[in-house]
Amino acid sequence: YRVWGLPLERQTVAILASYWGSGVVHFIISRVYVFKDHTGTQAGQAWRFVLVGSIAFFGHWLMAKAVAYLTPEEILFFGVQVKGLIVRGVAAVTIGGLSFMSHKFFSFREGRGAAA
Repeated sequence: YRVWGLPLERQTVAILASYWGSGVVHFIISRVYVFKDHTGTQAGQAWRFVLVGSIAFFGHWLMAKAVAYLTPEEILFFGVQVKGLIVRGVAAVTIGGLSFMSHKFFSFREGRGAAA
């Protein structure tokens, strides 16, 4: 596949499509249920949400690469290789926490009026 002139594998296109599709659902749920006391316009919040989501996407990738590089290959749990689980777990928890705080204080910031 070619997306914006870039050659991409089917798996990459599927991951990107699912990531952005779930991002739309995440935005709606976050705006309606999680950050109910938000102020500001929906459009402004959406742009900030996309910015945080994009940074989180690439941050997760970089974090996973760094943890994979630093984690020894021979980590076994009951004879099963668990390096991938450790890498994904560390990246998900770290980026998940940072993403939540970024959405709370930036995407759905409070007390700054309706200006985006």
